[in-house]
Amino acid sequence: EYFKTACDENDLTIKGADDGYITEIGDYQNGDTYAWMFYCGDELTLSDKGVGEVIPSPGDTIVLSYVDWTALFS
Repeated sequence: EYFKTACDENDLTIKGADDGYITEIGDYQNGDTYAWMFYCGDELTLSDKGVGEVIPSPGDTIVLSYVDWTALFS
């Protein structure tokens, strides 16, 4: 819901949020090596769960970042 609200407030389309795996925001969609990555918590660790599975705790920072995922795991 956080991401859907933020996209609505900024006139951006979002796809996949209802399914728990964001595949596209605005003009940026998942591809061969680029994807939306979700970080949550006080230390901003990469979530091992989909956005639909995480309930942030009070004070948590939430970040959704469009990155070359191959660089994260090399």
